[in-house]
Amino acid sequence: MEVFTKLEQLMPPTKLELLNNIGKVATGYGVSVYIVGGVVRDVLLGTMPRDFDIVVEGDGIKLSHILASTLGGNVLSVSRFLTSKLNIKGNVFDIVTARKESYPRPGALPTVSPGTLRDDLARRDFSINAMALKINDWGKEQIVDPFGGEKDLEHSQVRVLQDTSFQDDATRIMRAIKYEKRLDMVLEKRTESLLISNVSMLDTIERYRLRKELKLWCEELRCSSILVRAFDLGVIGALDHGLDEGVQFIRKASWLCEKKIATERFWLSLIAYFMDCDECSRFITRFGFRGSLAKMIRATNRLKYLTDSLILNDKFDLQCQNYLDCYDDSILRIVALINRNNIVGEHMDMYLSKRKS
Repeated sequence: MEVFTKLEQLMPPTKLELLNNIGKVATGYGVSVYIVGGVVRDVLLGTMPRDFDIVVEGDGIKLSHILASTLGGNVLSVSRFLTSKLNIKGNVFDIVTARKESYPRPGALPTVSPGTLRDDLARRDFSINAMALKINDWGKEQIVDPFGGEKDLEHSQVRVLQDTSFQDDATRIMRAIKYEKRLDMVLEKRTESLLISNVSMLDTIERYRLRKELKLWCEELRCSSILVRAFDLGVIGALDHGLDEGVQFIRKASWLCEKKIATERFWLSLIAYFMDCDECSRFITRFGFRGSLAKMIRATNRLKYLTDSLILNDKFDLQCQNYLDCYDDSILRIVALINRNNIVGEHMDMYLSKRKS
C-alpha cells in the first residue's frame, strides 16, 4: 500500500521493525492495533512523524505490559484515561485503549470509556488527525478515514469534527491555529466561523492547560505567524489583552518571521516587554508561570522602563550600566533585538560586546 511505502521511506528501519513486531504481538494477543492521528497525517504529507500514538481495540494497558515483557521494554506510566506510555529500547509510544468520551461540562476533562476505533477517531479534534492505519498485518491495510481527513489534506484545510468541538474543549481553538500555520493550511470556512464564535470558551479552560498550549505555540518555528493569526481571529484578546501590543509589534517586525526562533523564553519575554506592570503580573497569574520563566518575564518587562528613559535622555551612563549588570545576556539580547533600529539597541549591543571582552 502507498502509505506503507511512504512510512518505510520516512522511518528508520529499527523503528519500522519495532512497529511490525508490535503488530505481531497484538495479533497473538487477539487484538487489533493501529497507528493513529498525527503519525498518519505526517506520513501522508511526507514528513517525519513527531509522535507515535497506537490505539488498541481492546485492553490497551494490558497490551502495553505484554509488549514490554515480550519486546524488552517498560511501561513508564498509566493514566485514568485508559492510556499508557511504553518505552522499548529508547522508543516511546503512547498506547491507547480505543475509547469514547463525553464532557460533563464545557472545558472539563472528558469522561472516557472503552469503545471502537471509530469511537476513538470521532473524539479527536480535526479530520486530519482522525485517521488510522492497522499494523497487525504489515503492508496489507488501507487507511481508516471515516471523516475525510485525507481529502482535507489534499485541500490543505483544517476542519473540526463536531460543531460543539470548541465548546467541549476550547484548547482546540489554539491547536487549530497551530496546525494551520505549521502545516501551511487554512481553516475550513465553517471551522473558522465556529472558532470565532466560541473564543469566549477559552475562559472555561484551567490555566495549566492554557499554559501548555501557549508553550506549544512558542515552540513552533512559525510562532510569529501563529500569534498574528490568533490576534486576527480574536483569540489573543480572549486569552489576555495584555498580549496585544507585543503581538502587534511582531506583526510589524517582518524580520522576526525570518528568524525561525522556536523557544518559549524568547517569545514570552518579547511579548512581556510591551506590557505595563499590571498587565505583566496578570499575564503571569493568568497562565500560571513560575520559577525561572516567571522571573525572566518580569525582568524583561522591567527593562522597558530603562529603555524608555534611554530614548528620552539619549544617554547611557554608569547608573544604566550598573543596572544592566544584574541581567542575563539572553534577556539583554531580546531587548537589543526589539530596539534594533534605535539608540537602545545600539547601547545594548555595545554593552554586550564589552561584557564579552
